[in-house]
Amino acid sequence: MKYSDYSGRVHPDDAAEQDAVLKDTVTRCGTSTREFRIRRTGGNKIRHIRAVEIARADLDGQTQWVVGTNLDVTEQKDRDSHVQFLMGEINHRAKNLLAVVMSVAHQTGGGANAEFVRKFSARIQSLSASQDILVANKWTSVALENLVRAQLDHFKDLIGNRITLGGDTVYLSPAAVQTIGMALHELTTNASKYGALSNDSGRVAITWQHEPGEASGRFVMNWNEFDGPSVVAPQRKGFGSTVTGEVVRMSLGARITTDFSSTGFSWQLDCPIENVIDRGE
Repeated sequence: MKYSDYSGRVHPDDAAEQDAVLKDTVTRCGTSTREFRIRRTGGNKIRHIRAVEIARADLDGQTQWVVGTNLDVTEQKDRDSHVQFLMGEINHRAKNLLAVVMSVAHQTGGGANAEFVRKFSARIQSLSASQDILVANKWTSVALENLVRAQLDHFKDLIGNRITLGGDTVYLSPAAVQTIGMALHELTTNASKYGALSNDSGRVAITWQHEPGEASGRFVMNWNEFDGPSVVAPQRKGFGSTVTGEVVRMSLGARITTDFSSTGFSWQLDCPIENVIDRGE
């Protein structure tokens, strides 16, 4: 078979890139792994191919030979596409259900309970944001920084300025995504109403790390506020405090520490790393 016969079967939208990758592999005597579509002979049916090549040079440094294999991965691609479609459909229906719940809350609450309805709707939206990021990651692991950014979306213009993020690369399990997502929502809401994000000069630092230790080590996450209004500990424990405290403690087996220092509120989550990471990682 001539190379022109081979390349002529490649889907026109993939041909130029695949030709460039293969020629580069031959030129530098390297290796490559490619995926592309081909058209079968005698019809327009599309197949997906995964190709692997390796090229070797002779003593003069010239390409001497190339060997490779082409594997038909069409069925795998079809399965992946079908699973992604189903996940999108489930997410769509779940979000519709959340929208119905919000509508019922608005209709039932009425004007007399406007503040309750507002808070309830915001919490539903927080759950929806966590679900969106899980669906985007096929309900597997989610990078913690991506979750933080999703929950801080309303304040994204402040990230890198008044809000700083930083920490080790940590991939959360789906259960941890939902729990930590809810906690971040409550922390952000409180900061915007009473804390460092309620004025024009306050700052928030969100950090996390995987600390070595016995077994797999521990996961520590900190929320620290600076330059906000003077902090006063609340007289009663509300739903937000329950979420950032008891819910996180019970769901992740965590130690939760809060400090209502007059210079700024702080919150810390400390738990075994295996309680938050995706076990497939």
